[in-house]
Amino acid sequence: MSEQTEEVLYGLEDDETLSNSIEEVTDRFRDGEPVEVRVFRRMKVNSARLADRLLEWFLEDLDEDYGDPENPTVETVPMKAAASQFVQAVLKEYVVWNCEPTGESIKTVGTGGPNE
Repeated sequence: MSEQTEEVLYGLEDDETLSNSIEEVTDRFRDGEPVEVRVFRRMKVNSARLADRLLEWFLEDLDEDYGDPENPTVETVPMKAAASQFVQAVLKEYVVWNCEPTGESIKTVGTGGPNE
């Protein structure tokens, strides 16, 4: 999401399950059990790279079917702007699934029942 808020999620180093709160993570462990909760955030999308790749693919596809084989189309400033606007519009609605660790961790203790 290019306009995304910096959503923070919590989880464990070796567990793919991420939660919206530290409590959701610690609830899975016995009371008093030490837990190191890692902080994650959704990955940022490189919208400029996507727009460049999209325009390159689009022009190649157009040239293959409709273009002069001796003179491939050269991208223009308005074409680049249109590709960028398209990518931004899609990313406003797109939800990034992949997360990456922030490098932060919180040491706490479990508050829940038996280990899963």
